[in-house]
Amino acid sequence: MARGVILYSRHGNRNLREAILETRAAIRLDPNAGQVHLAYYYWHNGLEDLGARHANAALRADPDNPYNRDGLVAYYYMSLLADEGAAAERKLFNRSPGIPFYLIKGMVKEAAPLIEKENAQKRTRSGSWRDYEPSIHRAQLHALQGNFPAAAAEIAPMENEVEKAPRAITFHHLSYGIAQVRARMGDAPRALRWLQITVDARWPQYPMMARDRMLDPVRNDPAVAKFLASLKRTWEDNVREFGNADQ
Repeated sequence: MARGVILYSRHGNRNLREAILETRAAIRLDPNAGQVHLAYYYWHNGLEDLGARHANAALRADPDNPYNRDGLVAYYYMSLLADEGAAAERKLFNRSPGIPFYLIKGMVKEAAPLIEKENAQKRTRSGSWRDYEPSIHRAQLHALQGNFPAAAAEIAPMENEVEKAPRAITFHHLSYGIAQVRARMGDAPRALRWLQITVDARWPQYPMMARDRMLDPVRNDPAVAKFLASLKRTWEDNVREFGNADQ
């Protein structure tokens, strides 16, 4: 399992495939070892059914672990599976869905007051991609509302900062959020650039991109379509290799 963690770190060049293989081997030796790690790798590779299976296995093994509980909800929302994320929130936390649910659904009236409140809160910079999350949410909201000048004003300074940010393990969440906003604005070249950065930062999540309505305005751009077709082929190769089982 430790080898899998190293392989998906900067020391292993974020090698998803090898991390999956190592962690699967660890689980064959001890079924309670590494379930949450394997779920993480599968989700990031777009193997969502396998990711959900192992995330739920981790939760069954340790139901009170906040990482397992929060992780399952986060996996669904990050993969843009809003209904599944909301169902997990209700089951695990007995709470109503938050900002990600409404943004994924395009429910701007419901999202707006939550995002305003989120951005009004003072936050201490932690060096995490979460530092940028309120601004990304506000830019996404503006883009969904069709207020492209406000979306551009929000996202442009962030692009400059993110360009210089270290390529940490969660960097791809920043780059994908920027790609979504640029795509919704119809800016195909910039959207494509940030999509490519996202994949290069080891988030080749094709099913997520295929279902993402934020990408629809640029989906038929020839360069974007070529990029997505190539990513789909990579995902299909992963499906053929790993299938729906861990044998």
